[in-house]
Amino acid sequence: MIRDARSGGLPDSADLIIIGSGAAGITLALEYLDRPERVVLLEAGGVNFDRAVQQDYASAAVSPPTHFPGAYGRRRAFGGTTAIWGGRCIPFAPIDFEARDWIPCSGWPVGPEAFSPYLDRAMEIMEAGEADFTLKALAGDRAPLAADPEGFFDLEHVERFSPPLDFGKRYGPELARAGNLEVWLHAPVLRIHAENGRVTGVETPSGRIAAPRVVLAAGGIETARLLLVSGLGGENVGRYYQTHIRLEFGTVIVPSNDRADYQRSTDGVWCRRYIALPAGQQRARQLPQAVLRPHNPPVADPAHGSAILSMMHFLKGVILPEYRAIIAGDGRVEGRAAFDPRGLSGHLRNILLGLGSLLLFSWKWLTLRILRRRKLPSVFVRSRVRRYAIDLQMEQVPNPDSRILIDPDQRDSHGVPRVRIDWRTTPADRELLARLVAYLRESGASGDLIFDVGDIDPATVDLVPIAHHIGTARMALAPADGVCDPNGELFDTKGLFVAGAATFPTGSFANPTLLIVMQTLRLAAHLKQTQKEAPRARVEAAAV
Repeated sequence: MIRDARSGGLPDSADLIIIGSGAAGITLALEYLDRPERVVLLEAGGVNFDRAVQQDYASAAVSPPTHFPGAYGRRRAFGGTTAIWGGRCIPFAPIDFEARDWIPCSGWPVGPEAFSPYLDRAMEIMEAGEADFTLKALAGDRAPLAADPEGFFDLEHVERFSPPLDFGKRYGPELARAGNLEVWLHAPVLRIHAENGRVTGVETPSGRIAAPRVVLAAGGIETARLLLVSGLGGENVGRYYQTHIRLEFGTVIVPSNDRADYQRSTDGVWCRRYIALPAGQQRARQLPQAVLRPHNPPVADPAHGSAILSMMHFLKGVILPEYRAIIAGDGRVEGRAAFDPRGLSGHLRNILLGLGSLLLFSWKWLTLRILRRRKLPSVFVRSRVRRYAIDLQMEQVPNPDSRILIDPDQRDSHGVPRVRIDWRTTPADRELLARLVAYLRESGASGDLIFDVGDIDPATVDLVPIAHHIGTARMALAPADGVCDPNGELFDTKGLFVAGAATFPTGSFANPTLLIVMQTLRLAAHLKQTQKEAPRARVEAAAV
């Protein structure tokens, strides 16, 4: 059943409440289909995106200016941020879970073996094909991107792409048919209630719902907000806020355009090779987890000579702001992009001279992206000289002073305090970047990859965040180090669990969605295994 809470009828109790309908919330709901427990999933938004509803995500303040606005990179609607994600799937590597002495505050309380049993099921849910991320997964050419006899890089892996899957559209019908599950739209949670160290339920605009178990699956920022508003989770809530750091700089020459481009897997999934750092080199050189990808040059400069990129320059104002910054290459996401007259004559010249290539590309984009359910992930314009910009995505050092806070003087339409985002990097981030840049310089023309890092200065370059919200309710072995235990249960509130990247102690370089789904599947198994220990909702309802 899927209903609108504004029409009334919200239940007064449930065995399990799920807050949020993104990748984590819907995954958990799927694992509870047609079970004896009564499950209520609460989504603050509606079926479709609504700008007015989205404004409840707006932040009271954001610092520094390079950080994206508070409502960007997430969606307050059924399906959550899966409505706008790009579909990239990469598993975390074993080194991501290790305590590394050159990465302050690193180390997970569990290893990769805690999540690996759920990889196949996660890939099935995300419709990203087989759980093979090696070159053997590719159909046709399975050679690495380049030869690297010195072993500077890991060139043996690929990233896979979901169609991309909007979880709300894909799984909404299944959830609606379930006899034990109720999905309530326009049902924002205002507060989570607890008594004597145990969760008792939640409060919505329509009233309270009692439950012995609540799973908070609302994303890294909203999870922190609800815990702070509710006074739950302890002093580490909202701390250690991380994103991924993205920079575009220099150039890399690759030996093959074909191998730098997207390629199908044997099971029909779009994949792409990437350049990573071997774990051994990370340990020996004290390097961060990072991925390097050949990337289109900034579209604003007509010197690229591409009709396709020049047309993208003119059209970028209609692209989602979350992706506009990547296309523009400048990291800016604020507001709606206005027409940019820079290099107008050069862009027009590129389009006129390259009209044929533009028409061919338009046909390719129509047939492989617009008309397909499994879409070509993005625009990659092949360079005649095989020279591309370096697109770097690296982990951020966990920092307890990088925080999500609440501002009681500014509230959303339901009276809930808005967040203040205080995203902070540390000198360690710049030191890691400096080591990585030096490493690329050292690799030089090793093998078939030729790096030129240009004039980047790690000490002064803007560190630009990506809208991946990580670490604000991190898992740990003790309350002094985090908010929840390895199962996601809050140290100070039994029965209250967190699902999603908010629990991740570190962020790797990998986009978090795949591990979010794997972590949620692990949580579902734990909840079902321990269900007998939890009091049933009808027994606890009277306590709320």
